[in-house]
Order: sequence, then C-alpha cells, then structure tokens
Amino acid sequence: MAKIQKALNKAYELHKPYNRKGGDIPYLVHVLDVAKYLLYETKDQDIICAGLLHDTIEDTPYTRSELMKDFGKKIFDLVIFCTENGNNTSLTKEEAIRTWKKRKEESISKLDNCSFDEGLVFLADKTANLLSICEDIEFGVDIWSHFNAPKEEVEWYYRSILEKLRNKLGETRLFKVFESLFGVFE
Repeated sequence: MAKIQKALNKAYELHKPYNRKGGDIPYLVHVLDVAKYLLYETKDQDIICAGLLHDTIEDTPYTRSELMKDFGKKIFDLVIFCTENGNNTSLTKEEAIRTWKKRKEESISKLDNCSFDEGLVFLADKTANLLSICEDIEFGVDIWSHFNAPKEEVEWYYRSILEKLRNKLGETRLFKVFESLFGVFE
C-alpha cells in the first residue's frame, strides 16, 4: 500500500489548487472516485496508482519525466494512455473548444487496441465523470454550459466509449455502472 499512499499524496499535492468544472468541489474528489472504481475491479497497485494520477499530465504542471521517475514505466504508460494529446494546462478555453472533437476522436480510436488495464483506468475516469454529471444535474447545476462541446457531442463521446469497450470490459462491474448512467442524456 506504500505505492498507493505515495500516488495519493502526489495527486493531492498536484490537484490541491483545483476544483471540478462548474463548482467548488475539490478536484481530488474525482481522482478518489476513479481509484474507488478501480479498487472494485483489481488489487493491482499500479492500476490504482494510475487512476490516482491519470489527470496529472493534462491538468497540472507535473511532467512526463517526473511521472516516469517517481512511479515507473507501468504507471507511466497507463497514465499516458489516458492523457489526451494536446490537452494540458497551457490550452486556452478557445483552443480547448476548437480541438475538443479531434482530441475525443483520438481518445476513442486508442480504445481499439487498448489492453484490459488501459481500458480499465480509462473507463474508471469516464465513469467518475459521467456520475459527476448526473449528480450535478440532480442538484440543479447547469453542467452543460461548462463543457467545451454541446450536450449532443458529449453524449456521442460517452456512447462511443461504451461501444468500444463493450467487448473488452462488458462483464465488469465498472462497465455495468458506466452503462447505467446514460439516462443523463435523456
């Protein structure tokens, strides 16, 4: 568990200054949700660590070389798989909107050849995101205005993930939870 504690500490340190989209909920809640979903599926500490660290390259100043040095190749590879090309802290709002579809298409296409472990970390992240959307809607948050794409495009993205991972992860608890959340788009 020392490795997981190290990853949790690093995730806390890196995400501490940030909140989730459209609210004052600390970003750390998201990485803890991702880790929770992964713990239902595996006891592999590297996979759990990757879940805790999955957004560090995109959303914090943490570098690829620091990640590799601090956590090794397996965790590095899992985090990089979940990292969108071109998505980082220097991306302006306008650039994020302009590149949203291309970044999502690239993420979806990677799922064709992903390993079970890569798919698991990726899906845990997307499940936590989709559940957060459901919760925000339940509490009256105008969540769709916080995205870089309209609701229909967000739905396309999540449904594409669902179909791409059905054969690889369809029997997992995580996949079934993910699939159960699609009422949010109705």
